[in-house]
Amino acid sequence: MEYKYGKNDNYEDFSAGRVLYSIKGMTNFPVRLAQEIYGRCLQHSRKKNNI
Repeated sequence: MEYKYGKNDNYEDFSAGRVLYSIKGMTNFPVRLAQEIYGRCLQHSRKKNNI
């Protein structure tokens, strides 16, 4: 998949143990992927501001 909205930045501060805490047996959700999904959803939404 080609990222259109998720910037290729360092998301180290959002890794498990800093801001997000993992639960035993659960995987962490990748921040860049979440940003990409949000950007793609926003592209299809009528409301673009104050979400």
